[in-house]
Amino acid sequence: MSIEDVPASRKDLSFRLVGEIGLMWGEKACQWAAKNKSEGEHLCQIRKRVAELVGHLSSDSVVLELASGANNKAYYPGEFNFRRVIATDISEEMLTLLAKTNLGIENRMVADARVTLPFLSNSVDTALCFFGMRYFENQEEVLRELIRVTKPGGHIGIADYDSYVYEGAVCVFDPCRLQGAVLADGHFVTVKQLSQPLLEGSPILYFLTIGVKK
Repeated sequence: MSIEDVPASRKDLSFRLVGEIGLMWGEKACQWAAKNKSEGEHLCQIRKRVAELVGHLSSDSVVLELASGANNKAYYPGEFNFRRVIATDISEEMLTLLAKTNLGIENRMVADARVTLPFLSNSVDTALCFFGMRYFENQEEVLRELIRVTKPGGHIGIADYDSYVYEGAVCVFDPCRLQGAVLADGHFVTVKQLSQPLLEGSPILYFLTIGVKK
């Protein structure tokens, strides 16, 4: 299956707040795109995990990236072929700027992961999400949707902090709770802690890996 075969005909973006949320992230796009991600230990740890998931993939494999944002190159190993990536985001402005910050990505699509993703079941080899899961209010459903579109035997990688204060609101990513929900569905899941808190209550970086059952 080629990357052109992945999208299905349906594109259901009927969630009530999709327009408002897309506009909100669109307003942040320029600010985020201008930021260079520092080469800290956290970033190196994420890149290492991603390399483990994508390093064995064939040249015609398909990688779905959820909530791509405006600048994603730093999370991948060097010389990665981004033409195999389908970048999705709820904000069209984010994807427009992504096209400028990462010229290798040719496939971009506005999609709301909180509802049905516009892709066929069992159509991508790997799915990734970097620092986006904490913003979803229905994280179990989002993971099940990623599992649906990932081929049996494929993998899903999620990197995020367990808690994050954004404009006064606390956004929570609970990898252990999600691990239990996915394990109950019969898939293989590992959770790795990639950072130590600097102060009591400081965010902790985790990487959750799902092996989709065959």
